[in-house]
Amino acid sequence: MQLRLGPPSRLMGVLSRLLPRAAGRRTSFFELPVEIQIEILCHLDPASLVACRLTCRSLSTLFESMAVQYVYRLGVCAMTDVGSPEGVTLQDRYAAILQYQQAWTRSNISQRMQDPAPGSHYLAHSNGVFVYAVEDSAKSLALKLHRPGSACTGLPELTFLCSAWKLMLDPTSLFSARFTVDLSEDLLVITRLSDDRTEYLHHFVSISRDCDPHPVAAPSILRAPRRTQQRHAITYLKEGLDFLSDLVAWGHLVAWGNIPFLFDDEEYCYLQQRMEVLVRNWKTGAVVWRYQSNQIISYHLIDRHHILITQHDGIHVFALDPDRSEPEPPVYTTTQAELLHLRVPTFKLPAVQRTGLFKSFLDIPRNHPDDRPLIRPDPAHSLLAMCMPVHVAIGSEHDKSVQTKSLVFLVSLATIRGYLARRHSKTGSAQLGRSLVLPWDDWGRAGARVVTADNVDTPELSIATHGSRCVLTIISTPLNVADLVLIDAHPWAQQCHGRGQSVTLQTLRQHDTYGVKVVDSTDVHSILTLSTSGRPRKSRKPKSAVMEGRFPCWMAWYPAPLETRYRSNHTVLTGEEVVIVRKARGV
Repeated sequence: MQLRLGPPSRLMGVLSRLLPRAAGRRTSFFELPVEIQIEILCHLDPASLVACRLTCRSLSTLFESMAVQYVYRLGVCAMTDVGSPEGVTLQDRYAAILQYQQAWTRSNISQRMQDPAPGSHYLAHSNGVFVYAVEDSAKSLALKLHRPGSACTGLPELTFLCSAWKLMLDPTSLFSARFTVDLSEDLLVITRLSDDRTEYLHHFVSISRDCDPHPVAAPSILRAPRRTQQRHAITYLKEGLDFLSDLVAWGHLVAWGNIPFLFDDEEYCYLQQRMEVLVRNWKTGAVVWRYQSNQIISYHLIDRHHILITQHDGIHVFALDPDRSEPEPPVYTTTQAELLHLRVPTFKLPAVQRTGLFKSFLDIPRNHPDDRPLIRPDPAHSLLAMCMPVHVAIGSEHDKSVQTKSLVFLVSLATIRGYLARRHSKTGSAQLGRSLVLPWDDWGRAGARVVTADNVDTPELSIATHGSRCVLTIISTPLNVADLVLIDAHPWAQQCHGRGQSVTLQTLRQHDTYGVKVVDSTDVHSILTLSTSGRPRKSRKPKSAVMEGRFPCWMAWYPAPLETRYRSNHTVLTGEEVVIVRKARGV
């Protein structure tokens, strides 16, 4: 267990109280054998180790030992060696973490352009696995699942070929299907539309058994309606499936009707919508949790007992019972049942903003059961990225302009779990009791980082996450250039990369229509919004919304040239590199 110690002045007092008495007096820390001193220091987090180093020369000398340096560098890189193979020397482990840290702190990021290989077509990327359609020796299509390895961390490369997918999927619909992979459960889920286009069919198949039905899935095919009889409503599959152990979560967006609203004295219309999220135990077939909202939301399973819901007003955490076995689905969970609500700043703008795109991203690293890497990303520091488009009106009523701005809120999973533990300590129960609702000023200043992208519309911005890192890809179509903004956010990100190499304000290239694109990750942001007075003739004064988020982060910018012969690009963030998958035209 890691100990979080206070300032250096209190460090020796804390350590001395932990030491045994000997011969009627307390044993000094420096009277212990050196091996025990190093063992004690190896149980401290990076901040406490730095405090030790600044206390005295003796502790500074211990800090430079290989064992302490290994633990320190593991911490500042947000890595862990839990589950690593036994029998590996400390020197080999230390060399691995050094190589890994240098790979992320050197001046040029390891980015790779993945061109379409002859006879190979990129289909999807899910939980660190690339899915391709390839031609086998018989000139028929097969599914290829490839998980890149790493010589640095000791992660082995894995490749699987599946040919029996034709029993459940027509070859013509292969490129319109969705693929979700979970290597930890030997699971591949193929999602497609039914032949009459009224249902979504989720096929649960085994990777190692050549796409045969998964032996523990009950049932092997989950059906979800696409059309309902209510006002000819159409149900859209929102995002992909989210897996965690024996649980699967998915959401559906139901839209119908035209609802009028006024904006700047002009009438607009938008579809009325309702979002529904279900969590099912795919090994028992029981539905364990349901939720409805009239907002566009995202969902993430963070463990077997908690699900995270993100929407425009912030982060909501709910409890669920993964072992529920009743055949009837449970009632819909209400917002009053939430355990935690971390609010984010809201902007009083008309429905134009509220109906905009909103999405969050969270990639908790998972490994194959047989994997034994030396080091791997620490799941506790996985990064949640919430993207919210804002159309900011600037100026007076007679002379005003609208600026497109994308807001990205970065929140560590450790921050969320910390507030869950705080609520548990207050209520005495992990699930019962009142919810903990915190406004932005009470948690965002120290627990989040805000990144703004000026003059960047949502379709131009894509986000990929992996562990504590995320990459923002901003496409500049006229210049055929993708701007890659890499961000590493965890409590010791600045110690890992060094303050001198980080940038907080990056000006991208000039755009012909929208102006200069700027990505800003400074501590404080001020956004001007136009008040929405109900009186059309009353002058509207700009209002300033100040957002402060000082969670440690490191940011770097890299341009990536694109080529016009490719139809689209997809950015993927792996453990050691950024991969840009390029699809050829006509695919």
